[in-house]
Amino acid sequence: MRAQRDSYWDSLSFRRVPLTAPSGVGRGVARATFSANDPEIPDRPNRAVLTATFTKHRSVLSASEYSLYTEVTLHIEEVFEDRTGSGRPVAQKDITLLLPGGTVALRSGEILSDDIVASDMFFEPEHKYLLVMSYHQEGDFYTFADDWDTSDGTVRPNTERAPYLATSGRSSLSGITVQQLGPALEKPLHRQK
Repeated sequence: MRAQRDSYWDSLSFRRVPLTAPSGVGRGVARATFSANDPEIPDRPNRAVLTATFTKHRSVLSASEYSLYTEVTLHIEEVFEDRTGSGRPVAQKDITLLLPGGTVALRSGEILSDDIVASDMFFEPEHKYLLVMSYHQEGDFYTFADDWDTSDGTVRPNTERAPYLATSGRSSLSGITVQQLGPALEKPLHRQK
């Protein structure tokens, strides 16, 4: 499983040398872009839409040292859609979400960080989220498509894309309560089937 996860992130890397090499600082991984015409719930292969709590994390330097990623453990609360074909996202179970970047301690004692972006919008331990993710059977992990922080009971944008949609009047999720999520998601999820 580790080799499959490493391979996934290495394939996204633009690096020509390992991160640990003196000239290893690279451009990071490809970032997703969005447009005004994108649906609020991104359509992704093997999509899962659910609420979950971020319970723990650890960063991993791939065996090739071409990529650094973080494994986030999520404890699922409610599943609104499961198009993964895996039957994996189940309420009260844990799943693993992989995110680009992280910080690790090398054998030399040096600290290596990569793809760390300072932002008001980022994943935080013990916070609750509405997540749109893609499942990768090889390696048994999910990758991120979009999220909203629901920790205080209100659905709040947690990426650059969601506030953009909210300010352009194209959001049916931003600002609603967690209790309103089920009905609010029915229409966009049904439309994409």
